[in-house]
Amino acid sequence: MKKISFLFFALLTFQACQSQEIKPQVPPEFRKFVNDVLIDTVGFTREFPKPPAVTDEVLVELQREFKDDSTKYYFEQLSNRNLKVRREYEKPFKYLSNYHHTITLLALSVHSDPDIRVFALKTLNSTIRMRVMVCAQQVTYDQFDKDDVVITHFLLHVLESNPLFIAGSENATIHQIYITSILHVLDLATKENIVNGEDLRVWYKNDLQYEQAVLQWKNHKFPANKVKEEKK
Repeated sequence: MKKISFLFFALLTFQACQSQEIKPQVPPEFRKFVNDVLIDTVGFTREFPKPPAVTDEVLVELQREFKDDSTKYYFEQLSNRNLKVRREYEKPFKYLSNYHHTITLLALSVHSDPDIRVFALKTLNSTIRMRVMVCAQQVTYDQFDKDDVVITHFLLHVLESNPLFIAGSENATIHQIYITSILHVLDLATKENIVNGEDLRVWYKNDLQYEQAVLQWKNHKFPANKVKEEKK
């Protein structure tokens, strides 16, 4: 009986440790800081679908990237409060791209300002493409692989929270560019090359084709996943 109790206790301890590893804690003040930058509190862009909030998986990686004070500073400069003073995107995005802070760019892909959302995704696209030119230690390439997992998970979440098309003229065009950019980044992060760089309206044929693409991105086997499988 004692042996069974001990095994039961060990199992509970293992599950608790596993749970802690899978769901790290995000400090409430950090979550608030990020949301204060990203979320529109005044209904400035009501004509566009409301983007989802960043997930805990993204917030955990943001904490890592924000250890660089300049990254945190430039992120904050893109808040609605600061944008009322000036709309200078180039410097913050150039810095984030140069230092390959792809998770910060990912978070900005759900900024309340549609222009920033699109700009963030286009910069994320070019940043991932530039990786082939990076000469670094293996730990950096391993981090790129981990980032791609987070990028794919979150952008699939964003896709599921948005309609593919919206009504209107200019707004519909901006939203189409936004969704197209998401599809392109998903192709880059997974290397599936499903959309092949095409515009959404050119590539999209029907719902079945789209659902099959989403399923393929969801089922993609990342290098990080392969390592876990080898250890089992």
